[in-house]
Amino acid sequence: MDKIKEYFVIIICLLITAVSLNIYFSPYKIIIGGINGIGLIINKLTNLDTSIIILIISIIFLIISEKYLGTKNTVHSVIITIIYPLFIYITKPLNNIINLKSVLISTSIIIGLLTGIASGTMYKLNFNGIGIPTIIQILNQKTNISYGKLNMIINSIIIIIGGFLFGIKKVVYGLIVLIINSNILNIVVNNKNM
Repeated sequence: MDKIKEYFVIIICLLITAVSLNIYFSPYKIIIGGINGIGLIINKLTNLDTSIIILIISIIFLIISEKYLGTKNTVHSVIITIIYPLFIYITKPLNNIINLKSVLISTSIIIGLLTGIASGTMYKLNFNGIGIPTIIQILNQKTNISYGKLNMIINSIIIIIGGFLFGIKKVVYGLIVLIINSNILNIVVNNKNM
């Protein structure tokens, strides 16, 4: 795939993830993990804007990415660090337009599929993402534990913390998304034809 197509695909993946945050995770306080989950937890504790929190966390992970994953992955992360918080900010009004409260279980499945495809595609194209994906790639290189398994472990910890703030029902929805997301992520990363 040439670079222009890669960047287009990454932009679509980031848009899917930002929309998911604003129509599902943020309004219903469902924590799946990652910097989105961390951002929502910090937002709950401080009332700071989630897009600003994610930008700050992303900058911290840029430094970690440069140190452990090298310049090639960090260059990709710079693009994501700028575009993703911007997409979160731009799509934020969607949470006032789209109401998914009556279909949270089916939405959990769909969001898990979409975010799993988006995350897996970004890994596949060596856009390590920002935040937790950086940690996952570093740990994968050092331990050979699969991306999906590391994703499940790290993000389960974040979900449990979110559960203390938002309640057990939100944890169940988050785990549904996480299980689907992790499995789809592994399928995409390991599929040679994608």
